[in-house]
Amino acid sequence: MSQETQVGDRIKAFLEAHGLNAYQASQKLGHEKPSKVYKLVNNDAKPGYDTIVELLTAWPDLSPEWLIL
Repeated sequence: MSQETQVGDRIKAFLEAHGLNAYQASQKLGHEKPSKVYKLVNNDAKPGYDTIVELLTAWPDLSPEWLIL
């Protein structure tokens, strides 16, 4: 994965590396609608603490340092 500049870019790169789109990621996170993940990967919203915890819980191989820094 390359040096993405925004959190949404890093989330998108991580999902792509795992062969997932926003809809599939939303399902894994237990969300009924994919709009939250779509907003994140399009940089229309930034994840809050709860969302970051959801992502890290769903994908333990996701590096918290890489995600937020």
